[in-house]
Amino acid sequence: VMQMAKDRNALACSRAFDYVTSLPGDKKILMMMNNVSDDKKWSENVCWLYDCDFEFLKRPGVTLVAATGPRALDYRLRLLIAGVPEENIVCSRDEVGAADKLNITAGDSVYILYGTDSVATAEKVRDRVLEIAREKEEKAV
Repeated sequence: VMQMAKDRNALACSRAFDYVTSLPGDKKILMMMNNVSDDKKWSENVCWLYDCDFEFLKRPGVTLVAATGPRALDYRLRLLIAGVPEENIVCSRDEVGAADKLNITAGDSVYILYGTDSVATAEKVRDRVLEIAREKEEKAV
């Protein structure tokens, strides 16, 4: 599932976290709310991460959170402060490559949370997740 979580907007991300984590079943979440357009002249103030309710991501049913992109370690720190168990967090600067760290198994629900300027990358991540799922399915048959 692809869900926009508007980067640098604590309320929009909090609402996306609340919505996704309130859905039934176990889920793996890949966060890629990164300001790709800012990467060249990086000036982002990360204080919005501390206004955002990352605590939603420690709800039961969230089995893994992948923090990705240029801010992967910032997201990791915020997830730890929110109480998400360290063993439920993986990091990757490469958003598409992060899909390989999800350890996808049959029946997993994967949620890709992306920012406003990363729709094309989110689609590549989705395609990689689907490719991994198909490979696992073929091996199981």
